[in-house]
Amino acid sequence: MHTRMFAVLAIVLTVAGCSCDRALGPPAVNSTTLHRYRLPAPQPPGPPAPVPTPTPSGGPPPIVSIVVTPNPATVAHQGLIPFHADCVDVNQMHVPCPSTLTWSVTDSLYGEILPPGLFRGLNVGSTKVRARVGSVFGSVVVTVTP
Repeated sequence: MHTRMFAVLAIVLTVAGCSCDRALGPPAVNSTTLHRYRLPAPQPPGPPAPVPTPTPSGGPPPIVSIVVTPNPATVAHQGLIPFHADCVDVNQMHVPCPSTLTWSVTDSLYGEILPPGLFRGLNVGSTKVRARVGSVFGSVVVTVTP
């Protein structure tokens, strides 16, 4: 009976990578078995996370662009269309536009815009709607149809 137990133990140790004539421990690694233990090649890192640009005053980073939507825009004569301004800071992060945002149109013959960004088409034609924060502008062309 002991012989049978030792035979089973020898088989288990052999399957586990050990042999009865060697000391117990991890299996020997050689050029034949090395491929079993190789780690996958390291992957190159992705793009680095943007480093926030500090401001002298400690306030939010400055706005560098404004995206106005919808773009392009069409509205019927005497119709209304809401516009939205999305500000982008120096770190390329989309941030809420400050309360100093102002709206304007380049040609008031074709439409007017109210402070929350609501445009009303007055005459058939096209004009630009502009959103401004300080010296930064964003604009979109709006076409007024009959």
